[in-house]
Amino acid sequence: MELVSESLDRPAALASVGGDKAFLAELAGIMGAACPTLLESTRASLAAGNLAAAARTAHLLRVAAENVAARGVASAALALETIAQQRRREAVEAAYSALRQEVEWLTPVLADMEGEAACAD
Repeated sequence: MELVSESLDRPAALASVGGDKAFLAELAGIMGAACPTLLESTRASLAAGNLAAAARTAHLLRVAAENVAARGVASAALALETIAQQRRREAVEAAYSALRQEVEWLTPVLADMEGEAACAD
């Protein structure tokens, strides 16, 4: 596997699971399933003005992204988490938009990663 973009480092993802492609595929599937729910929870928290809840869901997205070396999502989630913790309401929308864009890009990549292991079996 090679580096697909600066946002997802497939070699690092594979190395983080000791080269176990099946386990990486499982993690990709879990992440792919969790992303829409976590992103929607973050959006709803922001819409309700609940920055603490938004920071928590952004944190969960960041940790999940780090597990599959999805650096773009991890970076965007960290930015939103930090902004929400600092209660910088003026910057929240832009940070959420950046996170949403990263998740939208990542979702089909995760599906491909999940499918690659199925084809290798």
